[in-house]
Amino acid sequence: MAGKNWLAVHLEHKLPDENTVVAWALMDPANKLINQGQGPLGRVRVQAGHAAERAEVVVFVPGSAVNLAEVNIPSRQSAHLRKALPYMIEDHVAGDLRQTHLAISAQRFGDSVPVGIVAHAQMIAWLEVLHSAGLSPVSMIPEHLLLPREPGSIFVHVHWSRSHIKLGISRGIVVENENVALMLGLALKQRAMPCSRIEISACAASPEDIARADLLASEVEQSLQLPVRRTNYSETLVELLAHQARGGDPVLNLCQGGYRPSSGRGDSAQDWGMAWSAAAAGFALFAAVSLGVAWNLDAKARDTYDDSVKQFRRMFPDEHKIVNLRRQAERRLAAGTSRGGAGVRALATLAAAMATPELAGVVVKSLRFDATTGSLGAEVSSPDMARLDKLGQVLGGQGASARVLSASEENGVASARLELRSD
Repeated sequence: MAGKNWLAVHLEHKLPDENTVVAWALMDPANKLINQGQGPLGRVRVQAGHAAERAEVVVFVPGSAVNLAEVNIPSRQSAHLRKALPYMIEDHVAGDLRQTHLAISAQRFGDSVPVGIVAHAQMIAWLEVLHSAGLSPVSMIPEHLLLPREPGSIFVHVHWSRSHIKLGISRGIVVENENVALMLGLALKQRAMPCSRIEISACAASPEDIARADLLASEVEQSLQLPVRRTNYSETLVELLAHQARGGDPVLNLCQGGYRPSSGRGDSAQDWGMAWSAAAAGFALFAAVSLGVAWNLDAKARDTYDDSVKQFRRMFPDEHKIVNLRRQAERRLAAGTSRGGAGVRALATLAAAMATPELAGVVVKSLRFDATTGSLGAEVSSPDMARLDKLGQVLGGQGASARVLSASEENGVASARLELRSD
């Protein structure tokens, strides 16, 4: 980001739209404030002015939507880390791990790995509205990780009815003001940490927050028997967070894996008639992770998803941002189908069939388009032969013919080579 202005956007809602009011700050390359304000999300660039036209975007997301955790993984090798992480993080995930995005901090503390945990649906909801507003982010950072903090202290910032609590470089929570003393007490009991004092702050522009912080300081000091220091900042909260975002310390960026911003841009879409093989190869990767293998369940699925994203971008260089790989791939398949071609129609039919609940566990391992015959070859695997039979029935019901070229079952895994045609 060196040499460019950048735009900080404080997104405080879990489900915003383009009319949601947000605070923003336009910063220069030296991290100095150029301009700031508040307004509808869809008009942030307009409000920020000409200097923000090419500014890269950094978004601060609600801490209440992101669970921060630390897990101990001795290995420093990236492959080992990604393989072990889903199993180490299970206790910190309330919902389905397959529907959860795991972001790893760039900073390690011995064997301790800081992790940001957020639902895929939440990431997609944020990114879709941000892209629609012309604010495609290069990074998304949990707001409470950007609070200032001195070693040996705990930092609490009062903002409306909530308090952002920073317990460490990569640890923090967001709670209602009435629960701050309780949560601080639990945090200090559950994990031994040096804490010489607690700092409670508010922004001077909000007299209401100052009054809340004064009351909270008295309550916390009495409850925990620890010294409390009160601070009021002349900066707005978005400006305060922006300074910390470029303060030199690594931050936990949620834009990882499939949410990583595109580094390249294409001039035009590739012609479908010239891209049958590329489409088949890309869909094989896409189907393996999105339709057959749990998206974020193990390292192989994540690696496959990353490969899917790369292949998708090679196929469609005009698709600058990938927010929802499944949805965007299906849209491209539908577009290709409307333009004709038995191969793409068979591909689209296979994609629809694989979404059938009865075919859970069936994985597309490879695809090959035969331009001479107009057929699509598919190699698939399944926990049992019955589901492979079901795949043929579903494809037939959707207007595609599936001929089994070979089938086998070994060590509890059934495999088959199919030839698909769609008239």
